[in-house]
Amino acid sequence: NNYGLDFNQIARFKTNDLSMQELDLQIKGRVQQIVRPVPAAISFDGLRANQQSSVQLVVFGYRDDDLQVDDVEFLKAGTSEFFEATVETLSAARIEEEPGAKSGVLITLTLRAGAPIGTFSQRVRLRTNQPDLEPIDLPIQASIVGNISVFGSGIDRDSGVLELGVLTGKQSHQRKLFVVARGEDSADVELKVVETDPADVLKASFDAPTLRGGLKRYPLSIRIKPNGELVDRSGSKVGPLGRIVIESNRPDTPKLNLYVSFRLEESR
Repeated sequence: NNYGLDFNQIARFKTNDLSMQELDLQIKGRVQQIVRPVPAAISFDGLRANQQSSVQLVVFGYRDDDLQVDDVEFLKAGTSEFFEATVETLSAARIEEEPGAKSGVLITLTLRAGAPIGTFSQRVRLRTNQPDLEPIDLPIQASIVGNISVFGSGIDRDSGVLELGVLTGKQSHQRKLFVVARGEDSADVELKVVETDPADVLKASFDAPTLRGGLKRYPLSIRIKPNGELVDRSGSKVGPLGRIVIESNRPDTPKLNLYVSFRLEESR
């Protein structure tokens, strides 16, 4: 699109007037949105696992004097709980700096400490008081750096969620992952599973670790045990994601949350 750009077009007409056989019509204008977020994408890049960070998002209104953002929603399950937002009216001086703006809102987006290690994406949805305006969706990209990582089949690269899909039958469903600690003191790293949710269905435990070349690798055994009922932990509106909480003795990564997406069908 060409929002915010000036345009200048000329249309030439031919006439039957001998004194003015050609007539030029010049059209000047500016293409402008009703509402414009700045920036159009949010990035939290290279944060430490125990670090909190905030970025500011400005939403300009070009039509009305009373633009408001009534609701801020983080759409992707699994990491939404680590985000929060505060909304305030933009200062008059900042509004005057934006050509054509009549009002504005300042949103502070915060990524709290404890988010999953690795790269993951999120989307934030803004709902305004403009009745004819659709909600505004903006992408968020986050990169959390730590010396402890989870590897294995089924882990989504964008979200860091372990995707198990729909599980059927009466037998337990098994999955094996690896949690790897790096660094000079990796030999001293100790990990343990301190919580699972739902605890009656989702089980996790570590096997004996191995140490090689500065890497300490912990095999993580995960088991989904049917309980005869429908259990939806797919991250939809029906049910939140399952979760495995891993605790370490490392100060830069005291706790690691591994989210699990699954739907357990009723077994009869």
